[in-house]
Amino acid sequence: MDILGNAKTHFKNLDTRSIEVAEWGSDDQPAVIYSAPLTLQEKSKLYRMAKDDDMALLAHAVILKATDSEGNKLFTVEHKRSLMTEVDPDVLARVGAFILAGVTVEEAEKN
Repeated sequence: MDILGNAKTHFKNLDTRSIEVAEWGSDDQPAVIYSAPLTLQEKSKLYRMAKDDDMALLAHAVILKATDSEGNKLFTVEHKRSLMTEVDPDVLARVGAFILAGVTVEEAEKN
């Protein structure tokens, strides 16, 4: 049994998830933000970056993982200040928490 191979295959087969964000949409259509699963390395990086400011963790998660339907990043590090000071913190927290939450039990059972 190649358990490492099985673990890698499992992770590779996890789906990119999406969240609708009505507040960031246009023309009465919600914005749809996609996020591939976080690797342990990415989680480690996020938690290190937010060590001194745990609320910044949410902005960093959005910057790192938020993409459009084609996988193009929606935000860069240059957007951090705007995300932290000019965006509804509750909406940003919802999107960041979605990215950080990972896969639900129901989603994992499908794979």
